[in-house]
Amino acid sequence: MGEWNPMKALVTGATGFLGGHLVHHLVNTGWSVDAIVRDPQAPRAREVERMGARLRIADSTTSTSDQVLESQADGIFHLATHYLKTHTAQDLEPLSRANLEFGIAVLDAAAASGTPVVSTSSYFQFRGGAPHPSSLYAATKQAWSTIAEYYADARGLRLNEVVMYDTYGPGDTRGKLVPLLTSAVRSGETVRLGNPDQPLNLTHAFDVAAGLAQLMTTPENPRVTTMCARETVTTEELVHTFQELAPGRLTVEFNRSAPVNDLVTHAGNWPTPSGWAANVPLRTGIAGILAGSDDLA
Repeated sequence: MGEWNPMKALVTGATGFLGGHLVHHLVNTGWSVDAIVRDPQAPRAREVERMGARLRIADSTTSTSDQVLESQADGIFHLATHYLKTHTAQDLEPLSRANLEFGIAVLDAAAASGTPVVSTSSYFQFRGGAPHPSSLYAATKQAWSTIAEYYADARGLRLNEVVMYDTYGPGDTRGKLVPLLTSAVRSGETVRLGNPDQPLNLTHAFDVAAGLAQLMTTPENPRVTTMCARETVTTEELVHTFQELAPGRLTVEFNRSAPVNDLVTHAGNWPTPSGWAANVPLRTGIAGILAGSDDLA
Protein backbone atom coordinates (compact mmCIF):
# COMPACT_ATOMS: atom_id res chain seq x y z
CA MET A 1 0.00 0.00 0.00
CA GLY A 2 1.17 3.55 -0.69
CA GLU A 3 1.37 6.41 1.76
CA TRP A 4 -1.96 7.66 3.02
CA ASN A 5 -2.42 11.36 3.77
CA PRO A 6 -5.32 12.02 6.15
CA MET A 7 -6.25 15.62 6.86
CA LYS A 8 -8.51 15.39 9.91
CA ALA A 9 -7.67 13.78 13.24
CA LEU A 10 -9.71 13.01 16.33
CA VAL A 11 -7.61 12.91 19.51
CA THR A 12 -8.57 11.46 22.87
CA GLY A 13 -6.42 12.35 25.86
CA ALA A 14 -5.61 15.70 24.24
CA THR A 15 -5.46 17.41 27.64
CA GLY A 16 -2.72 15.04 28.81
CA PHE A 17 1.02 15.55 28.39
CA LEU A 18 1.52 13.49 25.23
CA GLY A 19 -1.91 14.40 23.89
CA GLY A 20 -1.12 18.09 24.09
CA HIS A 21 2.15 17.62 22.24
CA LEU A 22 0.38 15.53 19.60
CA VAL A 23 -2.31 18.18 19.02
CA HIS A 24 0.40 20.85 18.77
CA HIS A 25 2.32 18.78 16.20
CA LEU A 26 -0.76 17.92 14.13
CA VAL A 27 -2.03 21.48 13.96
CA ASN A 28 1.43 22.81 13.08
CA THR A 29 1.79 20.28 10.25
CA GLY A 30 -1.52 21.10 8.59
CA TRP A 31 -4.01 18.71 10.17
CA SER A 32 -7.51 19.66 11.23
CA VAL A 33 -7.94 18.39 14.80
CA ASP A 34 -10.96 17.53 16.94
CA ALA A 35 -10.32 16.73 20.60
CA ILE A 36 -12.71 14.80 22.84
CA VAL A 37 -12.82 16.33 26.34
CA ARG A 38 -15.02 15.99 29.40
CA ASP A 39 -14.83 19.60 30.62
CA PRO A 40 -14.33 22.26 27.93
CA GLN A 41 -13.73 24.91 30.61
CA ALA A 42 -10.79 23.07 32.20
CA PRO A 43 -7.48 24.94 31.78
CA ARG A 44 -5.87 22.17 29.72
CA ALA A 45 -8.92 21.95 27.46
CA ARG A 46 -8.80 25.69 26.86
CA GLU A 47 -5.09 25.38 26.07
CA VAL A 48 -5.80 22.67 23.50
CA GLU A 49 -8.49 24.86 21.97
CA ARG A 50 -6.01 27.76 21.74
CA MET A 51 -3.67 25.47 19.82
CA GLY A 52 -6.32 25.27 17.13
CA ALA A 53 -8.26 22.10 18.01
CA ARG A 54 -12.05 21.90 18.02
CA LEU A 55 -13.37 20.59 21.33
CA ARG A 56 -15.96 17.82 21.37
CA ILE A 57 -17.63 17.12 24.71
CA ALA A 58 -18.23 13.50 25.73
CA ASP A 59 -19.44 12.68 29.24
CA SER A 60 -20.95 9.23 28.61
CA THR A 61 -20.44 6.11 26.51
CA THR A 62 -23.23 7.16 24.18
CA SER A 63 -21.93 10.68 23.71
CA THR A 64 -18.42 9.32 23.09
CA SER A 65 -19.71 7.16 20.22
CA ASP A 66 -21.71 10.08 18.85
CA GLN A 67 -18.72 12.42 18.92
CA VAL A 68 -16.47 9.88 17.17
CA LEU A 69 -19.03 9.36 14.40
CA GLU A 70 -19.90 13.04 14.04
CA SER A 71 -16.25 14.05 13.80
CA GLN A 72 -15.86 12.17 10.50
CA ALA A 73 -12.13 12.07 11.14
CA ASP A 74 -9.68 10.37 8.80
CA GLY A 75 -7.84 8.91 11.77
CA ILE A 76 -8.29 8.55 15.54
CA PHE A 77 -5.42 8.91 18.01
CA HIS A 78 -6.49 7.23 21.26
CA LEU A 79 -4.21 8.48 24.04
CA ALA A 80 -6.74 8.90 26.85
CA THR A 81 -5.84 6.97 29.99
CA HIS A 82 -6.30 7.07 33.74
CA TYR A 83 -2.93 6.30 35.31
CA LEU A 84 -2.43 5.12 38.87
CA LYS A 85 0.70 3.47 40.27
CA THR A 86 -1.35 1.87 43.04
CA HIS A 87 -5.08 1.87 43.65
CA THR A 88 -7.74 1.84 46.34
CA ALA A 89 -11.33 0.64 46.19
CA GLN A 90 -12.41 4.18 45.28
CA ASP A 91 -10.28 4.00 42.12
CA LEU A 92 -12.01 0.97 40.61
CA GLU A 93 -14.82 2.82 38.86
CA PRO A 94 -12.65 5.66 37.44
CA LEU A 95 -10.11 3.15 36.13
CA SER A 96 -12.79 1.02 34.49
CA ARG A 97 -14.66 4.00 33.08
CA ALA A 98 -11.61 5.74 31.59
CA ASN A 99 -9.48 2.80 30.47
CA LEU A 100 -12.22 0.40 29.40
CA GLU A 101 -15.68 1.90 28.84
CA PHE A 102 -14.51 5.09 27.14
CA GLY A 103 -11.93 3.24 25.05
CA ILE A 104 -14.39 0.56 23.96
CA ALA A 105 -16.84 3.25 22.83
CA VAL A 106 -14.06 4.74 20.71
CA LEU A 107 -13.28 1.34 19.19
CA ASP A 108 -16.89 0.52 18.45
CA ALA A 109 -17.54 3.82 16.70
CA ALA A 110 -14.23 3.61 14.84
CA ALA A 111 -15.10 0.14 13.55
CA ALA A 112 -18.59 1.27 12.52
CA SER A 113 -17.18 4.23 10.58
CA GLY A 114 -14.11 2.45 9.19
CA THR A 115 -11.76 4.95 10.83
CA PRO A 116 -8.17 3.81 11.59
CA VAL A 117 -6.98 3.99 15.21
CA VAL A 118 -3.49 4.64 16.54
CA SER A 119 -3.32 4.02 20.29
CA THR A 120 -0.71 4.04 23.03
CA SER A 121 -0.04 1.27 25.54
CA SER A 122 2.30 1.08 28.52
CA TYR A 123 5.35 -1.11 28.99
CA PHE A 124 3.87 -1.82 32.43
CA GLN A 125 1.53 -4.23 30.63
CA PHE A 126 4.29 -6.63 29.55
CA ARG A 127 7.20 -8.84 30.46
CA GLY A 128 9.22 -10.58 27.79
CA GLY A 129 6.87 -9.22 25.16
CA ALA A 130 3.88 -11.08 26.62
CA PRO A 131 0.98 -9.60 28.59
CA HIS A 132 1.95 -9.43 32.27
CA PRO A 133 0.31 -6.38 33.91
CA SER A 134 2.23 -4.98 36.88
CA SER A 135 -0.69 -2.96 38.32
CA LEU A 136 -4.44 -2.66 38.04
CA TYR A 137 -3.87 0.32 35.75
CA ALA A 138 -1.77 -1.88 33.46
CA ALA A 139 -4.37 -4.65 33.67
CA THR A 140 -7.16 -2.35 32.50
CA LYS A 141 -4.96 -1.14 29.65
CA GLN A 142 -4.22 -4.73 28.67
CA ALA A 143 -7.90 -5.63 28.81
CA TRP A 144 -8.60 -2.79 26.38
CA SER A 145 -5.84 -4.07 24.09
CA THR A 146 -7.44 -7.52 24.06
CA ILE A 147 -10.81 -6.01 23.17
CA ALA A 148 -9.12 -3.92 20.47
CA GLU A 149 -7.78 -7.13 18.93
CA TYR A 150 -11.36 -8.34 18.58
CA TYR A 151 -12.31 -5.20 16.67
CA ALA A 152 -9.23 -5.55 14.46
CA ASP A 153 -9.68 -9.26 13.72
CA ALA A 154 -13.47 -9.59 13.63
CA ARG A 155 -14.58 -6.12 12.57
CA GLY A 156 -11.73 -5.16 10.25
CA LEU A 157 -10.59 -2.15 12.26
CA ARG A 158 -7.17 -0.85 11.23
CA LEU A 159 -5.35 -0.64 14.55
CA ASN A 160 -1.78 0.37 15.34
CA GLU A 161 -0.79 0.07 18.99
CA VAL A 162 2.39 1.74 20.28
CA VAL A 163 4.03 0.50 23.48
CA MET A 164 5.35 3.57 25.30
CA TYR A 165 8.16 3.81 27.82
CA ASP A 166 8.90 6.96 29.81
CA THR A 167 8.49 10.29 28.05
CA TYR A 168 9.58 13.82 28.87
CA GLY A 169 9.51 17.31 27.40
CA PRO A 170 8.31 20.87 27.96
CA GLY A 171 5.01 21.44 29.71
CA ASP A 172 5.20 18.25 31.78
CA THR A 173 3.26 18.61 35.03
CA ARG A 174 3.19 14.90 35.86
CA GLY A 175 4.90 13.55 38.96
CA LYS A 176 7.74 12.12 36.89
CA LEU A 177 11.49 12.21 37.45
CA VAL A 178 12.43 14.82 34.83
CA PRO A 179 9.88 17.40 36.08
CA LEU A 180 10.98 16.64 39.65
CA LEU A 181 14.63 17.30 38.86
CA THR A 182 13.74 20.38 36.80
CA SER A 183 11.77 21.80 39.72
CA ALA A 184 14.66 21.08 42.09
CA VAL A 185 17.11 22.91 39.83
CA ARG A 186 14.86 25.97 39.95
CA SER A 187 14.08 25.81 43.67
CA GLY A 188 17.40 24.57 45.05
CA GLU A 189 15.68 21.92 47.16
CA THR A 190 17.42 18.60 47.78
CA VAL A 191 15.89 15.62 45.98
CA ARG A 192 15.81 12.17 47.57
CA LEU A 193 15.72 9.31 45.09
CA GLY A 194 15.88 5.51 45.09
CA ASN A 195 18.62 3.31 43.69
CA PRO A 196 20.99 5.24 41.37
CA ASP A 197 21.27 2.15 39.14
CA GLN A 198 17.56 2.18 38.25
CA PRO A 199 17.36 1.93 34.42
CA LEU A 200 15.27 4.46 32.50
CA ASN A 201 14.20 4.76 28.89
CA LEU A 202 13.31 8.38 28.13
CA THR A 203 11.87 9.54 24.81
CA HIS A 204 11.20 13.19 24.02
CA ALA A 205 7.56 14.11 23.43
CA PHE A 206 8.48 15.86 20.16
CA ASP A 207 9.74 12.54 18.77
CA VAL A 208 6.66 10.67 19.99
CA ALA A 209 4.19 13.18 18.54
CA ALA A 210 5.89 13.11 15.15
CA GLY A 211 6.02 9.31 15.26
CA LEU A 212 2.34 8.90 16.06
CA ALA A 213 1.36 11.17 13.18
CA GLN A 214 3.69 9.29 10.85
CA LEU A 215 2.28 5.95 11.96
CA MET A 216 -1.23 7.02 11.00
CA THR A 217 -0.07 7.71 7.45
CA THR A 218 1.85 4.45 6.96
CA PRO A 219 -0.56 1.49 7.14
CA GLU A 220 2.19 -1.02 6.32
CA ASN A 221 3.50 -1.07 9.90
CA PRO A 222 2.91 -4.03 12.25
CA ARG A 223 -0.07 -3.85 14.58
CA VAL A 224 2.19 -3.42 17.63
CA THR A 225 5.30 -1.24 17.60
CA THR A 226 7.20 0.81 20.16
CA MET A 227 8.70 4.27 20.35
CA CYS A 228 11.62 4.35 22.73
CA ALA A 229 15.11 5.76 23.13
CA ARG A 230 17.99 3.90 21.51
CA GLU A 231 19.65 3.31 24.89
CA THR A 232 18.61 3.23 28.52
CA VAL A 233 20.26 5.41 31.15
CA THR A 234 20.45 5.04 34.90
CA THR A 235 18.88 7.47 37.33
CA GLU A 236 22.39 8.51 38.34
CA GLU A 237 23.35 9.23 34.73
CA LEU A 238 20.24 11.37 34.31
CA VAL A 239 21.07 13.29 37.48
CA HIS A 240 24.64 13.85 36.23
CA THR A 241 23.24 15.29 33.00
CA PHE A 242 21.18 17.80 34.98
CA GLN A 243 24.16 18.66 37.17
CA GLU A 244 26.41 19.23 34.16
CA LEU A 245 23.83 21.49 32.53
CA ALA A 246 23.03 23.37 35.76
CA PRO A 247 26.28 23.36 37.81
CA GLY A 248 25.78 23.74 41.54
CA ARG A 249 21.99 23.93 41.31
CA LEU A 250 20.97 20.31 41.97
CA THR A 251 21.61 18.20 45.05
CA VAL A 252 20.43 14.59 45.11
CA GLU A 253 20.57 11.97 47.84
CA PHE A 254 20.27 8.35 46.65
CA ASN A 255 19.01 5.35 48.60
CA ARG A 256 21.45 2.72 47.38
CA SER A 257 19.65 -0.05 49.27
CA ALA A 258 16.38 0.53 47.40
CA PRO A 259 15.37 -2.25 44.96
CA VAL A 260 15.89 -1.87 41.21
CA ASN A 261 12.93 -2.47 38.89
CA ASP A 262 14.20 -4.25 35.77
CA LEU A 263 10.93 -4.03 33.82
CA VAL A 264 12.18 -1.29 31.51
CA THR A 265 14.83 -3.66 30.12
CA HIS A 266 12.64 -6.77 30.07
CA ALA A 267 9.20 -5.59 28.97
CA GLY A 268 9.67 -6.62 25.35
CA ASN A 269 11.45 -6.07 22.08
CA TRP A 270 8.94 -4.66 19.60
CA PRO A 271 9.96 -3.06 16.29
CA THR A 272 9.81 0.70 15.89
CA PRO A 273 7.57 2.15 13.16
CA SER A 274 9.13 2.20 9.72
CA GLY A 275 11.34 5.26 9.28
CA TRP A 276 10.96 6.43 12.88
CA ALA A 277 13.82 7.09 15.29
CA ALA A 278 14.25 9.01 18.54
CA ASN A 279 16.08 12.06 17.19
CA VAL A 280 16.25 14.33 20.25
CA PRO A 281 19.30 13.35 22.35
CA LEU A 282 18.60 13.25 26.08
CA ARG A 283 21.13 15.97 26.85
CA THR A 284 19.62 18.25 24.20
CA GLY A 285 16.11 17.63 25.48
CA ILE A 286 17.04 18.36 29.09
CA ALA A 287 18.95 21.49 28.06
CA GLY A 288 15.89 22.74 26.20
CA ILE A 289 13.66 22.24 29.23
CA LEU A 290 16.10 24.01 31.54
CA ALA A 291 16.62 26.90 29.13
CA GLY A 292 13.01 27.53 28.15
CA SER A 293 9.55 27.86 29.54
CA ASP A 294 7.04 25.08 30.06
CA ASP A 295 5.11 25.97 26.90
CA LEU A 296 4.70 23.60 23.96
CA ALA A 297 6.32 26.01 21.52
